[in-house]
Amino acid sequence: MNFILSTMLIAIHSFKCVASQKGISGFNHETKFEFNCSSILSSMNFFYNHRCVQVIVGHDLDSTECIKETMTTSNNVTFFVRSLSWLLNRNIFVDESVPNVAKKKSTRFCGHFLIILKNVFSLQPFLSCVQNNATFLTFFPFSKLYFMFVEKKYRLVEPQTWKEISNFFYTNYQFGFAYEFDATTKDVKLRDFLTLNRTHGHKIKSNLFHPFVNRRDNRKEFRLSFYNCSPFIIYVDEDNFSFNGIEYQLVREITKNWKIRYILRDESKTGISPWITMFDDLKNRTADIAMCSIWISVFDDKYDVSGYYNHECNTLLIPKPKRLSEMTAIYKSLSGKVWLTFGLLFSATGFLLWSTAMVGIGDRSAYVSLSRTFLEIMNIATLHGVNTLRQQQISVKILLMSWIIVCSLFGICYTTVYTSRLSKPGYTKVIDTIEDFIENGMKCFTFEMLNFGFKHFIDMLWGSHHSYADFQSSLSASSNPAYHELNRRIVVFQNNDEAKAALASGKFGVYAGLSNDKYFVTYDWNEQLNLLSSFRLMRKACIFNYYTVFALQKFSPYTEIFSHYALQFQEHGITQFWFSKVYRDKVWLNKFLENYPKENNEPTVLRFVGISGILLLLFVGHILSTVVFTYEIIFHNRNYN
Repeated sequence: MNFILSTMLIAIHSFKCVASQKGISGFNHETKFEFNCSSILSSMNFFYNHRCVQVIVGHDLDSTECIKETMTTSNNVTFFVRSLSWLLNRNIFVDESVPNVAKKKSTRFCGHFLIILKNVFSLQPFLSCVQNNATFLTFFPFSKLYFMFVEKKYRLVEPQTWKEISNFFYTNYQFGFAYEFDATTKDVKLRDFLTLNRTHGHKIKSNLFHPFVNRRDNRKEFRLSFYNCSPFIIYVDEDNFSFNGIEYQLVREITKNWKIRYILRDESKTGISPWITMFDDLKNRTADIAMCSIWISVFDDKYDVSGYYNHECNTLLIPKPKRLSEMTAIYKSLSGKVWLTFGLLFSATGFLLWSTAMVGIGDRSAYVSLSRTFLEIMNIATLHGVNTLRQQQISVKILLMSWIIVCSLFGICYTTVYTSRLSKPGYTKVIDTIEDFIENGMKCFTFEMLNFGFKHFIDMLWGSHHSYADFQSSLSASSNPAYHELNRRIVVFQNNDEAKAALASGKFGVYAGLSNDKYFVTYDWNEQLNLLSSFRLMRKACIFNYYTVFALQKFSPYTEIFSHYALQFQEHGITQFWFSKVYRDKVWLNKFLENYPKENNEPTVLRFVGISGILLLLFVGHILSTVVFTYEIIFHNRNYN
């Protein structure tokens, strides 16, 4: 894995460190190359993997024509010819018209160089020159310096010289490689100045593992900027800088031998959003890394981001299903289709019985009245039997017997389910999708202009103000109409009381995150969690997904180290292990993953409220009977008079 702040490719035929400094002696204008320039450069195919290369030369610009002509065969690479002072002044940003782009002027990062020296004896003065430059150490940590020597004189180099060269790359945190061209085999080999081993071309192991990574010079601090953002960063003992959390474990594993300085950016200390202060630290270069579940897409044009170490599903916290009242057991015991079927059977049986009695033979007095017929059918339906069965013809008996059997079966089913629901009532529908959310008439809310406290709690729920835009853009960009409707239902509250009332109403959902489809991502909300005691995560719908990374300074030399280890820990399950370890002490968070409130599974004693529905029906019947009876008395007295 290439470790690039700057892969150095410096082409120099004749140069001096600076006009006033003693350094490497330059080549004479009469000096002829002892190798085929085109052959060597064409062998260095990694040139064409770079978008920008700075060719650093001394005073003899003509000697670089071969290099320029060879390398410009690639249309994907932009080349700039510079002087040595350009390199020593850390001018890695090129501000001029970009070739092949008409009338376009831009500032771009260009940190790729090639160094061509006369022989290996010219290397030591060059390194001394660079090391004496005060800005070099801050410009080239973890960079790779590629050298090409015109003359091969390795056998004349003393071991002490090799040791000094190797020590330079070790103590200055750099990689050094030399290209050696074999004129006989036309082969290019690569020598590692740290190990002095040689391989063919670029067939070398990952140069990520510089000795500096494990034995870092404690004269330099590695600065961490973060705040209390459980489970990513957890404050154990803030005064003694004792921390825990998934990201803290990961960073400490990478930097276990480094000298660390902690920069705490909690809003309670700064009065500003921690996201703003952390990114300002990177911008001002007062911190090397920003933590706390940063998104891979956040400000990627201004900062470097590492490889992702975790996946987050962004969904909603919604109220758990509510327990149904015992009164609902009266009509909830049978489904709507069953009730409809029973009603049709009831009506059909009543009309058939009345019609049979009207046109039949024998005693018709029992069912000639339509009202009496339906009362008899109702009597049978409630399992009270029939009084006039022996007086009717065979057809009526068959009809009544079939109705009695049907009602008996219905009655058994109904009473069984009804009594079960009285002792253990059901719940309202579980909201698992955005469609369910919309169907239940719910809304989603956010906040503006809130003071610290509850605002901090809500900011943590949403992650950051930047997430609002991503949340809404994901909704509006979806092809699902339900997502568009949810976007229209986002409500903004202006004060804490309105927000708390909205949470208590059970008609609002709150944005939240789920990690690894298993862990509810929470922060230390303290007493505010009481407001969400009856909420659960909507796990079957991800409004949008993101991957968590570390943010670093733009062109940071540490980006590739953290990218490498973040992916390694994620792929080998170490990150998931740290999640599970952190959540062992937070088992109370499991309630957000439960669909229903916890309760006793055993049947409960039937109380008065359980039969309130039955008593209500009887009360309504009494009232209706009294009204009809009053009407009959009045109507009878009028007829009598």
